[in-house]
Amino acid sequence: MSSRYFITFGLERYKAVVVAGYGSRDALISQLGREAYLAGRKTLLLADSKLEYPPEGQFQVGDEIPLLFQKSTGRDITGPVYLAADVQDKYLLPFSGEQLLEIVSGIPEQALILLRIEPDNRDLIAPLRFDEEILFVCAIDFDPIKVDLMAARLSADDDQSEKEKQAAVFISKLLKELCSPENWTEMEDHFVLFVNNVNDIFDENLFIPVGRNLKTKGVNRIYYGSLNHYQIKSI
Repeated sequence: MSSRYFITFGLERYKAVVVAGYGSRDALISQLGREAYLAGRKTLLLADSKLEYPPEGQFQVGDEIPLLFQKSTGRDITGPVYLAADVQDKYLLPFSGEQLLEIVSGIPEQALILLRIEPDNRDLIAPLRFDEEILFVCAIDFDPIKVDLMAARLSADDDQSEKEKQAAVFISKLLKELCSPENWTEMEDHFVLFVNNVNDIFDENLFIPVGRNLKTKGVNRIYYGSLNHYQIKSI
């Protein structure tokens, strides 16, 4: 497997990755987890809400954080490990916010935390936001934006550049609603926007002007591509 996403996001620089947004969060975390493990990091995946039982089957459950770290980073571990407070039916139950902060603050050497968070969990985001060893990723899907951009291309009556500006405004609104980044322009290189399902050259030509518009608004690190096709590029 390539380490394309791991390298592009520069994950060797970080102790944790916090992923918010909608649509592609779990797929992105799974991809990053596999690549981080192959890059030699002890990869721990968790969330602030319920997770479905991981298909890989590797997880550790409990509320004693040091013991969880010990069990999930041992020599017998053969891939990313999911951490949870408990198990119920097919779900892994989340830790409390206080426990998640304890986990992030006590990360073992060579480990990488991948944490999925819900957009409204501002109490968890706030104490983590300005730690430069934590990468914040806002993951959104291109499909809802693509429809309007295609309509602008196909209609001679529509102002294409205006549609592109409107799409940039729409994404900016999503950033504020889904990723709680009231200060994302201040976070600079440890805040990333990833737009999934930009699948081909046609999609790229639609999205790139929008991405450039977002850069003028202060979003410095913008990546787009397709997790399904294992593609990622930057603007």
